[in-house]
Amino acid sequence: QARHGLSLPFLDEHHLAFFELRELLVPHCGHRIPLPRLVMAGLFEAGGLGAVRAAAWGAPWIAAGVAAHAARRLRGRTEWEDLAFPLLSSGPSFAFSTLHGYDLHFGLQVLLAVVAVSLLAHRRPRAAIVPVALCLGCGVNGLLVAVALSFAFPFTLDRRAGWLVPLGVVSVAVALFAGAEGTAIDAPALWRQLATAGAIGLSVLDRVVRHWPWTAPPLVLFALGCGWALRAGRPPLALTLATLGALAVWIAIGHARTFGFSGDPWVPGRYQSHAAQPFAFALLSLAAMRRRAPAGLLALALLVALPVHLDDASRLGAWIDRVEYDTQVAIRSLWTPEELADHFGELLQPYDRGLLIRSLRAAL
Repeated sequence: QARHGLSLPFLDEHHLAFFELRELLVPHCGHRIPLPRLVMAGLFEAGGLGAVRAAAWGAPWIAAGVAAHAARRLRGRTEWEDLAFPLLSSGPSFAFSTLHGYDLHFGLQVLLAVVAVSLLAHRRPRAAIVPVALCLGCGVNGLLVAVALSFAFPFTLDRRAGWLVPLGVVSVAVALFAGAEGTAIDAPALWRQLATAGAIGLSVLDRVVRHWPWTAPPLVLFALGCGWALRAGRPPLALTLATLGALAVWIAIGHARTFGFSGDPWVPGRYQSHAAQPFAFALLSLAAMRRRAPAGLLALALLVALPVHLDDASRLGAWIDRVEYDTQVAIRSLWTPEELADHFGELLQPYDRGLLIRSLRAAL
């Protein structure tokens, strides 16, 4: 983030200069994201594009810190395998998202979910209502996790009052989702959706899912280890529900985005926050049950994969540097916004040429 970055807005960042309150609930690619829009608009007004990108970079690190603190409290002490949280929830595997500030709406949802789970696991359900409710404003991904978590409240609050939470959350979720489907898509075959969901999971060890025959075995062993740990105990209900909600996000991504194991980094690169989410909740469950072996396996696998992430991040940084150099040469040559859009449109904003030109005029 410090060494690489575009001076011009990138992809969805072109929307930031034209935010209006009346558009707060207008769907964005099938999602209603009023909370991230408000946060990004405030950051953009206060500190420009750099502030939004810094927040997109910082949100996963904060989530990792909250999760590691929750694990220590659940277990009673810090263990070396807690390194898995920063390796999962931040770092070089997030290279793309940290260069695209609009992906803050992914990281913000995960941060809120981790805070909610931490509060519920430590029997503070009334405080947890706030981050669960805020998740509802973070798109379909937030709706799924919020709905799943809401069903923990009847068992942590007074039974009658507790059922009001899932009733309210589900009602708001339905209202926010209705009519927000966006562009109609032809859903792929079910097996392709499941394959995409699986590849999202594999991307925590290889962001481009290029080496899946090597990265799949440790993740399968981790899942089997979690299943074996359940034979000896049960984690807090909130952690189980959060894990199921986060896995549902993988399925939702598979429904809307399809990719194979060809090395294309686009989909797994955009969704690293959501790829990490179920693993983080599973690690918290293992901490609550004091089962270290599966967590240690995952932490070790992430450490082994770290050089791959660093190499991938350096390649992405080099690509960003080339685009930055070319665009700055064009700007110094007094290219018009229309000329910039013609030459760099496929890189900067391939979906809406009119938006791109307006944004370039504002930026220049």
